[in-house]
Amino acid sequence: MPDAATQGQALDQQRLCFRELPALLCSKPQRVERMRRPVVEADAAQAVAACRRAQALDPRLARAWGDEGRVLTLLAEDQIRGGVDPSATVERAHAALARQLQLDPRANDAWAALGNLHDTMARWLIERGTDPRPELQRAVAAYRAAIRLEPRRAVTYNGLGNALVLETRYRDAHGLPAEEQRRRMIAAFEHAVALWEGFASAHANLGYAWNSIASAESAAGRDPRPALQRSIAAFSRGVALNATNPAYHNNFGNAYLTLGEYQLSRGEDPRPALRDAVGAYEAALELKPQYSLPHLNIAYARRLEALAQLRRGDDPRATLALAGESIEQARRLAPTDADNELEASREALLLARWEAKQGRSPVAALERAKAAVEAGLEHNPESAELRVARAEYWRRTATWRARGAAGASDTVAGEVIAGGAIANGASASGSPASAIAQGLVDVDRAVALHPRLAEALVERAALLRLRGAEGEAAAALAAARAINPLVLVDDD
Repeated sequence: MPDAATQGQALDQQRLCFRELPALLCSKPQRVERMRRPVVEADAAQAVAACRRAQALDPRLARAWGDEGRVLTLLAEDQIRGGVDPSATVERAHAALARQLQLDPRANDAWAALGNLHDTMARWLIERGTDPRPELQRAVAAYRAAIRLEPRRAVTYNGLGNALVLETRYRDAHGLPAEEQRRRMIAAFEHAVALWEGFASAHANLGYAWNSIASAESAAGRDPRPALQRSIAAFSRGVALNATNPAYHNNFGNAYLTLGEYQLSRGEDPRPALRDAVGAYEAALELKPQYSLPHLNIAYARRLEALAQLRRGDDPRATLALAGESIEQARRLAPTDADNELEASREALLLARWEAKQGRSPVAALERAKAAVEAGLEHNPESAELRVARAEYWRRTATWRARGAAGASDTVAGEVIAGGAIANGASASGSPASAIAQGLVDVDRAVALHPRLAEALVERAALLRLRGAEGEAAAALAAARAINPLVLVDDD
């Protein structure tokens, strides 16, 4: 047991570490984006060094261990933003927090910090296409331990809700049931705002949760607007409480994007909703120009606008060019984000579709789409949506090969083009039939990854129809519409 003087010195060092924490905490999200990584790491190293000095002077000073864990968690979050594997940092943070809890098992804030740490690691795993559920189960268990010790702390309920959001996202991406997780995340955020009505982050997260429910309703062909009304109300309150947080504006835009996509699926005019979405994303970028997600979301909104133009018979190229500018910004800021590559591939595929409609070669656009898909699969090989995008690439490639090579004889390397179908099942390399076969392989993998992804079944139907298997195509399309009656179906 250290003497009183040594304990006092240890407390001084712990307070020095604690004084570093606010500077690091305020870096979320604004400060980190304005700083170079070595500066952030230097700040963290300085704080950790102070914690270590306190631990050396008094090894039983629980708070010194906890503060080290919190600093390292912040560093891990910054590493994730930079595309750096945080595993080693997370391991060090876990050891420090575990030591605090060994010394003080009733430290509710330490349990909450442990939940946040597991949540942080889960985010990294999700970005890499790895199952995050073991980490999320640990996060939920830690948050619940904190709540049992202190049930009136709104921040802990907010953290619990965030962990459930991540689990919901993973389940949605893999076609797994998520209704229970949605119910629990809504309950967690509502409990947080009931405890602290002025908690801007909890209001914004509640808006995000309701938008997640709206997206699920839309994916099932149901009306998402009741959930979107709740989402918009929660976001409005969050932004009113704190208009300087760019994430609130970005996620607010997502509610309008969900509405616009639903309207497009119903043949309604999505332009007002998409304009509101882009306006919210631009507000986020005014606050934080180096924020990748609003750039990605603007590109998504522009692509939906371009799709609406194509359906009306209008030239979508100018709108797609704007989308392309946004996605290139997103790629520059987040070079390892597979979602950026997915969006880039979808824009290129839409351009290829337009070019083919005009009788022009879509090959350059198709090859850009394929390159984007393959880059995305390097970052997330378990993405069903990237597989669907590549299947569409193969389908449009097969169609163009058949159309370009058939000529007056209406035959392609021994294949007969009849009624839009490629018959005879030839599989020579580079033939239309070979492209169809490769597309079906990608669709099968997408369905294995996400059995309820209606878009994958629509793509299967289109490929089978191109092959001439009308009965199988009709069955695949019926299965898609059983999942989502409003799923978008190309007319070409």
